[in-house]
Amino acid sequence: MNKEKIGFILTALGLLVGISAAAKKAPELGAFPDTTPIWLVASILAAVGVFLWRSGVKSSAQASSSNIEAGQDPVSLIKALNKQLENLSQLSLNNTAEDMLKSIEAVIQHYVLPLDGARPLIQNQFGLDKGTRILSELAISERYLNRAASAAADGHRPETLASLKTSYSRLESTIALL
Repeated sequence: MNKEKIGFILTALGLLVGISAAAKKAPELGAFPDTTPIWLVASILAAVGVFLWRSGVKSSAQASSSNIEAGQDPVSLIKALNKQLENLSQLSLNNTAEDMLKSIEAVIQHYVLPLDGARPLIQNQFGLDKGTRILSELAISERYLNRAASAAADGHRPETLASLKTSYSRLESTIALL
């Protein structure tokens, strides 16, 4: 079991026991109930659980961002992806579907997949509100890029080109938010 799960369990257990211990009525006015030590231990247990839980979440976020090469900024990855999508959107019906698929898969492999681990970094860099808007636009662009790959795999070149152009325009919207 990882720190995140253990922390959550300790927090929940500490809260439940603490609330139960605190619910006992004092025997007389001005005195503490005999469950006060239990309440104190449960409160400390809950605090330790919260610490473990948060440190587990943080280490999970850092582990998921390890897909990015050292020193590579998510913004520079998005801009490089934009340049690649611009090139892909210039493909014509003269290109074969296999060539289109190879080009699209290369872009996905080198630019989109490394961005998967950058999502927490983007939200840390831009804040939750702006980071979420950036990631939403990026997800739409990524969806159309995957749709283009699917259309290319099916041999439907007009749909491939249309999806590539839509993906590029949505990535332009993403860049405007940066």
